Amino acid sequence: MIKRLLPFIASLMLSAFLVTGGFWLGFREGTNVGAMLDTIYRADNTQINLTKLRRGPTENMIIGFETEIDLALMYANQLEQHPLRALLEPFWGLPVSQSQPALVRIASYRGANPSPVSSKVLAATPVPSDPAAAAAHKEVLAAGEQNDRVIASMVAKYAVKASAPQ
Repeated sequence: MIKRLLPFIASLMLSAFLVTGGFWLGFREGTNVGAMLDTIYRADNTQINLTKLRRGPTENMIIGFETEIDLALMYANQLEQHPLRALLEPFWGLPVSQSQPALVRIASYRGANPSPVSSKVLAATPVPSDPAAAAAHKEVLAAGEQNDRVIASMVAKYAVKASAPQ
């Protein structure tokens, strides 16, 4: 009986080892590689912004930084709702709990400084005359309104409330 079960047990153990190894290399290391790659593109944007800062025109740089604030709040919202959130820190080593202070600062900043790329700002741009471009403009506005709702909920949840004057 044991001789019959031995190949089954061995294949089960091999499968468990392969699944665990694939999980570790695929998700854990894949996440690290993704973060590493992301730093290259962030640094590229940073050097563009630094060059512009040294030359004087800063409006594009400000909009880029403001967009980073909005994206962080939207991604933090997705992260909070992620079904694997409880596993991100213990299994993958992602510092989820350590992001709380930064999230408070980001949400407080956004609460005090309206986004220059909010749907209200985007709605003030002229609607293109081309039907395809007008349809795309409408989609961007709809997505912007959804983003505004998510950002507002994150600001309401995390921003430090100013104390009332005494």
